[in-house]
Amino acid sequence: MFANGDDPLKAGHVVSLNRPEGNVTGASFFSAAVVASKRLELLHQLVPKVTTVAFLENPTGLQAIAERNEVQTSVQGFRLHMLVLDAVREDDFESAFGTLADRHVGALFVAGDVLFLSRRDHLVALAARYAIPTVYQLREFVTSGGLMSYGASITDTYRIAGVYTGQILKGANPLTSRSYYRPSMNWPSISRPQRRWVLTSRRCCLLSPTR
Repeated sequence: MFANGDDPLKAGHVVSLNRPEGNVTGASFFSAAVVASKRLELLHQLVPKVTTVAFLENPTGLQAIAERNEVQTSVQGFRLHMLVLDAVREDDFESAFGTLADRHVGALFVAGDVLFLSRRDHLVALAARYAIPTVYQLREFVTSGGLMSYGASITDTYRIAGVYTGQILKGANPLTSRSYYRPSMNWPSISRPQRRWVLTSRRCCLLSPTR
């Protein structure tokens, strides 16, 4: 049983979503790359006058290349410039934000990665210290004080995996249990402490997510 953010087909977990075969099934929330363009769109709506957006990634991550390519394509569509910042460990966060400040970047897009999720308090604190509008993949960043997020629901993914596990323990055959790759999306979230900044700066945007 798996529950993660990878594409189960590309990751080799299953050979088919409808009939996974083997002895593996599970649930997967959308990979970061799938909704990256929408997150960039929301960030652009929030700070429309910004011309350069920093993209913070862990280049060793499984989804790094796919998400970077997706954002680069979207950046061109919005006529923005993109500065790529790498962080492979938490110690790299400070230098990345230092570069961001030195280059006078106006907004930050944090890529989806387990390193960033597990060290989200540090990232959120740095974004606040440098006063940089930042969009994240998951709501967990917003509950930690981050400005805005848009992405799939981890809670929903684990709930579905739990249902599947219960069915299998009751005798269901994993071979016939389809892998689930479309859990519900979290609507764009703006953290309560940051809403005043959004309104007083007159950069309030129309949040129009797709499901």
